[in-house]
Amino acid sequence: MDWSEEKRLIVHTDASFYLEHKKGLIAFVIENQNNKLMKKKNRCITCKSSQEAEYIAIGEVCKWLNFYQKANIIRNRIIINIFNDNKTLIQSINNLDSMQYTNVRTEIIMKYNEEINKLRNNNNVYIKWKSRNGNKVADALTRPRNLFAMI
Repeated sequence: MDWSEEKRLIVHTDASFYLEHKKGLIAFVIENQNNKLMKKKNRCITCKSSQEAEYIAIGEVCKWLNFYQKANIIRNRIIINIFNDNKTLIQSINNLDSMQYTNVRTEIIMKYNEEINKLRNNNNVYIKWKSRNGNKVADALTRPRNLFAMI
């Protein structure tokens, strides 16, 4: 897939958390400005809370985009809209001082904050809330049938 001409990416992230397994399922879907599917990915993670799983999903897509930009597969200085359906978490990410009040471990915040900031430094990144209804494409990748196939 040719990413070199993309000037704007739309990213949907989501996660689910299963306390009894201490596992989560994270997902991201990347589309271009014409809503053409460019990439979708999901995977099982170990985590402590729903908010932590959601934060890891956002951090992992930032890490993925940073890697592809460093490899010159995706150009720098593009517009990236990242959506997630956890309003409290999005508000906290956009006001970093309030991350201490989320249910996300400090080491996870530190790990992925670096990826988020790196992506923001090289692009115009907007991390926004979107209702679950508007985030169905990523939500579908976090359903239990996907989790139990990965455990």
